Amino acid sequence: MNAIVIGIGNRYRGDDAAGPIALDRLADRVPECVPLFENSGDAAAIIEAWRDRDRVVLIDAVESGAEPGTVHRLDGRSGVPGHWRLNSTHLMSLGEAVELSWAIGCIPDELLVFGIEVGQTDHTEELSPEVDEAIDEVVEWVLADLEDVDA
Repeated sequence: MNAIVIGIGNRYRGDDAAGPIALDRLADRVPECVPLFENSGDAAAIIEAWRDRDRVVLIDAVESGAEPGTVHRLDGRSGVPGHWRLNSTHLMSLGEAVELSWAIGCIPDELLVFGIEVGQTDHTEELSPEVDEAIDEVVEWVLADLEDVDA
């Protein structure tokens, strides 16, 4: 199993840092063969990172109207909700990266997306308590999803 975990976000935009902070919390806990890739929303770099991967786990902050800290877990190969892309602080939305990947024929076999509902995206390095707690929840799910990856 050739896997990668990608955390998308901006460390200086409050809860938008959920993806990168999740990577920090996973750093010493994932199998050595699973790289962790931080990205601020560059779709080309995301697609290049998952090229030739069997399993991709993406973690991103989302804004869909749900309560802050809500965790959305979905199969990214089936698409990403369109309303997620409207509120992204990234250069290109996750949904657009998935669509582009399908179009150029490099969608991974497994694409698991964790979207953590934001509370605030102000210019700060502080997380809201709900998002901080949700990141820990996502970390545990990611570790469970990677249990069958050979170290």
